[in-house]
Amino acid sequence: MKARWQGLILFLPVPVVLYLITTLALGMWPSLALGAALMLTHRLYARRYALRWAERRCLWCGRVGEGRSLEPITVAEPVGETFWRVCSGEHRKKLAAFLGWASRHRLFLKAGIAGTLLLYLVAVPLAGYGKLGTLTTVDLSYGFRLLIALTVLPLGWLGTGSGAGGELKVPFPVHIQALIGTVAVVWLFRIVGLVWLVSAAFHFLGG
Repeated sequence: MKARWQGLILFLPVPVVLYLITTLALGMWPSLALGAALMLTHRLYARRYALRWAERRCLWCGRVGEGRSLEPITVAEPVGETFWRVCSGEHRKKLAAFLGWASRHRLFLKAGIAGTLLLYLVAVPLAGYGKLGTLTTVDLSYGFRLLIALTVLPLGWLGTGSGAGGELKVPFPVHIQALIGTVAVVWLFRIVGLVWLVSAAFHFLGG
């Protein structure tokens, strides 16, 4: 239980960053600057914590493997090959399917997540100074949500049922999902992705 709460606390900067950059709640530059600072520093402590628990927690459900058998699983991340543990049986099957889908579609995920984020961070200041015509920072915010939703919804809904196969070479750092368990991240992709998709559709369609 202690590991779950610690992981959740260390995961919180992720939604805080998304809130800051999509709402610009502190103003354009303060929000972008603080969001960027949180993103750049998050790995320094969150990854270290996740790796410290990697041998004792299931990467799928996030539970500590006391009294339960945990099997090793190797994942090729952007920062290199890492070693994690997962509950045997259904959890291993679902994790392998999720990471396998991400591996097979890594270019799509890179473009949809990292590409969208980079484009958004460049475009927001331009829109803020009126350099993009009628496009406003609000329009860009909903455009960001739309593109992210269209990227994570397929991963969230199709990933776990796609079946394993091939090398697990994912385009994103696994330590983020290790903080709260991959299954929780999957449901965040499904729920937040759907909410963002609907809200963006209402914005652009004038609903």
